[in-house]
Amino acid sequence: MNDIGEFTLLVALATGIYGCVAYIMAARGNRIDLYLSADKTPVIVWGCVMISSICLWRAFLTNDFSLQYVWAYSNIELDTFYKFASFWGGQKGSLLFWTLLLTTYTLVVHFQNRKKNLRVIPYAMAVLLTIIVFFLLLINLTFRPTRLSASHCLPKMVGA
Repeated sequence: MNDIGEFTLLVALATGIYGCVAYIMAARGNRIDLYLSADKTPVIVWGCVMISSICLWRAFLTNDFSLQYVWAYSNIELDTFYKFASFWGGQKGSLLFWTLLLTTYTLVVHFQNRKKNLRVIPYAMAVLLTIIVFFLLLINLTFRPTRLSASHCLPKMVGA
């Protein structure tokens, strides 16, 4: 399950970069084919970030201490509410949580305005996707919350 979380974050990053480039090229060149292709990227990016978030929440709720982030911010004795909130307890999870919020807001903007402001929406989506790509670069290159931990966490898993 942890591999799925990491893979979907990489797919979200690649899709976000493609969406930025395609939206700008569609707006500058008046190319409807690129616009229709880029029009699917906010949904794909949101889906990938959501899947990765669900994987991390699942790791918290099932006490999967093989993840370094879960090992650092969770405990077997925590109630379910606190395990759920541990998701954004550290910087890694916070970045993923803010990325989830940003992609959700981007999805709302996308669905509310994609048929209305056809001149403005490609630029707005490109800006929003650029910010999302920045967050995804931070998560993928430095702060992977789904990174497996080293063997130093074994005493905590056993309960010692």
